[in-house]
Amino acid sequence: MNKEEIIKAYEEGKNKNPTHMIVFRNVLNNEILIKYIERFMKPENEIINMYRMKNGFIVDGVFSYNLDINEQVKELYPYHLEQKSKYSDLYDKALDYASKKHKGMFRKGRIVKPYITHPIEVSKLISMYLYNNPEIETFRIAALLHDTLEDTDATYEEEVKLFGQRIADIVKDVTNDKEKKKELGKDVYLADKMAKMKEVVLSLKLCDRLQNMDDVRNADDEFNKKYTRETVYIINHLLFNRDLNDVNLRIINDIMKMVKEVSIDNPMPLKPYKTLKIINENPTC
Repeated sequence: MNKEEIIKAYEEGKNKNPTHMIVFRNVLNNEILIKYIERFMKPENEIINMYRMKNGFIVDGVFSYNLDINEQVKELYPYHLEQKSKYSDLYDKALDYASKKHKGMFRKGRIVKPYITHPIEVSKLISMYLYNNPEIETFRIAALLHDTLEDTDATYEEEVKLFGQRIADIVKDVTNDKEKKKELGKDVYLADKMAKMKEVVLSLKLCDRLQNMDDVRNADDEFNKKYTRETVYIINHLLFNRDLNDVNLRIINDIMKMVKEVSIDNPMPLKPYKTLKIINENPTC
């Protein structure tokens, strides 16, 4: 949805006396749905989930607007209309690019979902955890692309040309080396790789892990056991082998909660933060 369409809907909404406007876009066919709501009627996330389940819509970003512009600019995620980010068009471009690259691919599990739903959800997690980071838009876009180099015919050179070197470098940093992963084993390889990432790149990788853990509830029992144990191994390695900022500790805490919630097994206990022994205080990327 371009800026002109959003502003037109915004202007129409101001005359309807609601408090908020929510824009839904189905990324599978680009169909647009706009709903005007009263904030006090239902929590915003309930309304989003209601339309997502009822109409099959996938909300591909923070598209909720307070119709009072003076209040809108004060909100936690300031994606407001009168100061639209210069990255918005690039986000749409990345979404279209990733959707095409992942076309025909699906998430594993009992309920079949188009693969593009995963990077979209990771991008939404970036919005939630990195809202104070000046590079939030860069990482929201990188989140959409984070599996393209590893799982599709996309190339680093192509993404540099389309999205710039910074975004392409982030995508490259979170992409697994298939040969090393096979040689070392996935859990050992990822634990070592993530221990050496820069903090903000690690945030993206952890958001990816958190979203995957959420999807584990849709997996078969064998995968559930394997992935939760792998996750616990990686988190333990991070806690004992590098320093972690507050944002990444928050994401790790939510991963730990998710492991406890969805695991059908009893993976080894996670170590408490108070006993951390920092071995690598200056990780390199």
